[in-house]
Order: sequence, then structure tokens, then C-alpha cells
Amino acid sequence: MAGSKYYAVRRGRCVGIYDNWNDCKRQVDGFSGCQYKSFSALKEAQDYVAQGTQDSQAVCGKQDAPAAADSYKNFSDVKPETFLQQDVQETQATNKKQGLYYLEFDGASKGNPGKSGAGAVLRNPDFSVACKIKEGVGLATNNVAEYRALIRGLKVCLSKGIDCIHVQGDSNLVVMQEFNSQADALANEAIYLPDGEWILS
Repeated sequence: MAGSKYYAVRRGRCVGIYDNWNDCKRQVDGFSGCQYKSFSALKEAQDYVAQGTQDSQAVCGKQDAPAAADSYKNFSDVKPETFLQQDVQETQATNKKQGLYYLEFDGASKGNPGKSGAGAVLRNPDFSVACKIKEGVGLATNNVAEYRALIRGLKVCLSKGIDCIHVQGDSNLVVMQEFNSQADALANEAIYLPDGEWILS
């Protein structure tokens, strides 16, 4: 849609791309060292978030409560920030302290539409594997399988009381990152599960 803006947060409470300033503001206000920017093109916003993830393992965590609403500037008035350069080990230690988990997901379809499966890997803050998930999706498109993988992974996170997650996948509909080879393998195995059956390992 003409005139649309994308608000990219690559360091804040929850990293991602938002379609309105209020949602973006909630992720960055009061968050020390936040990194965010507005774009008119979705691809530019995705590249900005992806670059931050590669450079500094973008942090998602709980910090001070947001300041009063009247302290905000209009987004167009915000000047470019001087982004923090952090050592990767230091950032991973911060993520571990803040309880940031990683959810990798993928979907697969033989035929598109065809027999489909969903897979996900939940990683602990130290990046070790917490559990692996695969679910049979039945006859569906690859896009449906991708969403089912994400949804099943998020449901498992909720069931475990995990509320701070960095999500990774290779679906253009969801995210623009490619660090999910294990999830891809699980999705292909899940093709042979009955629709709705899922396995946590």
C-alpha cells in the first residue's frame, strides 16, 4: 500500500518489523542501547534487522518500564543512533542472563500443495537444544506448513513458560533468516506423520 511505513527493531524487547509506531515504541522505549529505524520498503527493513542479528546477536530482554507517552518524539524526528558494537561472547552472556531463547522453524511440502510437515527447534539461552518438535500437517502448501511450524513452536514455548524468544526461519512470509537446518530436517520427517500429530523430543 502506498505510503506504508515499516518500523524495524534490531535491538529491543522483541526484535522484528512493525507496521505502526506504537508497537515499535513499546519495544524500544526505556530499553538501553535500543536500535530501530523506519523504512518505506519492507526489504530494507528486513535487511536492517538481519544485519543487526549478524553483527550483534540482537538482544531481546526485560528492562526498565516505558517512560510516559508525552516524552516521545514523532518517529520522523528521531535522529540515527550510534549503534553499540559489542563482543559476541559478551552479548551471548547478556542474552543468557536475560533468558532469551531461540526458536528455529521450517515447513515442508511434497507437491505444494501436497503431503506436508512442520518442524522446529527450541534452543536454550546458551544455544544448546532444549527440544525438537515435528508435526504432521497433512495435505497443504509449504506456506501453511511454515505457519504451523511457527505456531506449534510458540505453543511449546508458552507451555514451558518461555516469554522471550528470538524466532528464526527462512520463509519470506515470516522472517528473512536462514539458520534453521535442523528445523528443516524435522519438517521433512514430519511429512510422514498424520495430520495434527506432533512429537516433542
